[in-house]
Amino acid sequence: KPDGLPNAPQENDASYGDTFATVSDGPHLDEYLREMNQEVLSKYDVMTVGEMPDSKPEDVVNYTNLDGSELNMVFQFEHVDLGGNPDKRLGKWNDQPVKLTELKHVLSRWEEKLDGKA
Repeated sequence: KPDGLPNAPQENDASYGDTFATVSDGPHLDEYLREMNQEVLSKYDVMTVGEMPDSKPEDVVNYTNLDGSELNMVFQFEHVDLGGNPDKRLGKWNDQPVKLTELKHVLSRWEEKLDGKA
């Protein structure tokens, strides 16, 4: 790992499990995805999916452009955070009810932002 990149929190740390700040949407992600596609993925007849748990649609449109130079699509997880999580021991998983209007808003926003672009 590059010098200066912090270690992930240890199990007894209050922020244990919250590594998104050190692993998501780094400043070179777009560059790395293009290189990976050019050097490896483009040589095969494959469909690619990136797991992007902390990304926004505005960022993802760069990683999944229609020209096929990076990824074909992504899994996004914004809807998983709906409903809150009063029991932090469960991590992101909970059984709290989610308002249908909130779910529709999140999924529609992703579809609208990526429509015709990614």
